Amino acid sequence: MKSLLIVAAAAAGALAVSNPSAAAEPAKLEQVRVETSRIVTTEAGKSYTGLPMSNVSLSYEVSLDDLNLATAAGAATAEKRIQTAAAAACDEIEKAHPSASPSNAECAKKAAAGPLTKVRAAVAAAQKTTSK
Repeated sequence: MKSLLIVAAAAAGALAVSNPSAAAEPAKLEQVRVETSRIVTTEAGKSYTGLPMSNVSLSYEVSLDDLNLATAAGAATAEKRIQTAAAAACDEIEKAHPSASPSNAECAKKAAAGPLTKVRAAVAAAQKTTSK
């Protein structure tokens, strides 16, 4: 099956510590990658019904390194960036492939799920560290 990967703009999903010797500091989530894929009807294979199918993928890198995830404002901004990137990726695929499935809303929900889980874990860790 043919696949197209376009890298555009939300971050690598890796935790990075800026100073490895600072053991008391929590790892900081600097970026997450928002990825989505949708099925489109182009000639790259056939579905069980005989219709042509292809899987088109798009990922955005979302930077979080300027945010303080220990604050409510930082956490809210991180979530908003991820949701915006997920919606933008799904919209971009739909513009190029109007018959793609799932729907934009479902696509964005699925694309944001993993990065939101990572951010929420990083927020909890950052808030726990600051409350000590």
